[in-house]
Amino acid sequence: MRILLFHFNPIEQFPPVMNLLKVFENEMSGSVHITVFTSHPEKGYKYFVPANKNIRIRRIGKMQASDNVVIRYLNYFVYYFGSFISALFLQPDKLFYYETFSALVPLLLKKYFFKKAALFIHYHEYLTVPEYRALQVGNFFHQMEKKIYQQAAWISHTNQHRMDMFSKDINGTGLKNRHIFPNYPPAAWGLENKKTTTHSPLRLVYVGSFGSTETLYATEILDWVKEQQGKLTLDIYSFNLSPDISSYIEELDCSFVRIHGNINYYDLPAVLQNYDVGLILYKGTTKNFEYNAPNKLFEYLVCGLDVWYPDKMKGIWEYDTAAGSRKVLRLNFETLNRYRIEDLVLRKTETETTIAYTCEQASRDLLHELLTG
Repeated sequence: MRILLFHFNPIEQFPPVMNLLKVFENEMSGSVHITVFTSHPEKGYKYFVPANKNIRIRRIGKMQASDNVVIRYLNYFVYYFGSFISALFLQPDKLFYYETFSALVPLLLKKYFFKKAALFIHYHEYLTVPEYRALQVGNFFHQMEKKIYQQAAWISHTNQHRMDMFSKDINGTGLKNRHIFPNYPPAAWGLENKKTTTHSPLRLVYVGSFGSTETLYATEILDWVKEQQGKLTLDIYSFNLSPDISSYIEELDCSFVRIHGNINYYDLPAVLQNYDVGLILYKGTTKNFEYNAPNKLFEYLVCGLDVWYPDKMKGIWEYDTAAGSRKVLRLNFETLNRYRIEDLVLRKTETETTIAYTCEQASRDLLHELLTG
């Protein structure tokens, strides 16, 4: 059996894809062959290399962001044309794509060349109808995929909130092929990461893009750390630090804030175990972020950290817990001064919080559908 997986952007920037491929490595038989069509990552990312020889990564083009329309459309053409020509010779039994921008080639293959191939679709993000309309190329592809949803073997979103909004948008509440496929880290991350005490000063950490004060509570957390006069330290691990935030940090001149470069995803557990609290800073400026339970929520938790997040992120509300170890606290990041550090870290009980967020468990149903039949 041959499975073709299409991921327009570099898989190194999307850990859930790498995690799924690692689960494949352990679960697939020798008769299964998987070819992944993606692109080259930006500088600073370590290339993902499968351990199983039956998983092959084909990288076509480099999907770097560009304000130049010609360059952007040339990138599209290179990826779509290259992956289409290659896929024609592979005779796929199953087609799997992530996100609308990866849809063109698998949809053409399904409609005109391999009609019996089962189609699987997963969305990292949720886009509203107006957001799709503003995308031009993306909207064109979305109109194409909407016509084939009924024929798909699988359509998934990362949580129920996003799936409900997506279903309403496409009038697809009656679809029987809808699934929830959350972004959880590998089970091995949580084996040795149980914390019983916190450090003094309290060690905060943020991992991920730190690129915009419009979408992140960046200045708010930076100011608060400085105002605490040594009660807190903050380490930022980011591949994307915008010039304005970089200048803000420099002018802040706070020795308790430290900036680090990008970390290889699979090195995160060794780094995170040195901290007490993992931060999520999205302002919830779109429906996608408002109803988001991001990867880092579960990555922080399985590595033994508490999590502090903005109250505007409704997608995390269901995970709130103020008791036991590994607390998940909903804070108002616009009024951080009203919180006492001692209250935030106080344990109301010594109970160990059970953490069972693993990509192996989350992908069980998907793997069954992909690897059988």
